[in-house]
Amino acid sequence: MAIFFIVYMGICKPQTTPNVLLHSFHQVVLKNQKSYYLKNAIDTQKDTYKTKAYTGVYYCLLANEVISPIQKLKYCTKGLHTLNTCIEKNNDVEFIYLRYSVEYSIPRFLNMSKHLQNDKQALIEYAKSSTKNELYHAILSLFENIKSQDKEISNFLKQQET
Repeated sequence: MAIFFIVYMGICKPQTTPNVLLHSFHQVVLKNQKSYYLKNAIDTQKDTYKTKAYTGVYYCLLANEVISPIQKLKYCTKGLHTLNTCIEKNNDVEFIYLRYSVEYSIPRFLNMSKHLQNDKQALIEYAKSSTKNELYHAILSLFENIKSQDKEISNFLKQQET
């Protein structure tokens, strides 16, 4: 029972203040860095809901690096629990983006992808109304890579082109 994280994001556009944690997340996913690359970035930041959310993502990514199916499940469960707790306390769209990215990659038979539809709606709403910052580009890149599997996302991207 392996958890595979799909490489789905393109190169994010830089913004004035770089989002170190989001950038580190993309480095792990896109450049096949080990999860400790993200952990090192987390350790340089102040302890906030944001660092806690990324710590949850770190555990989910770590699940991809261990061999034991039981360890994979433990890390992923711990990571999603941490991420969900952060979203309950601070409904930041960046956290929702992270959860959607993780849950989308988890095999459905594990029944750990409960927020996909609501998170997709939140991300679409954010993308419709946001300025074109790093998170906006990350969301569009993610959607671009999964549009063939989701008609709603495909339609949204067509609307964005016009």
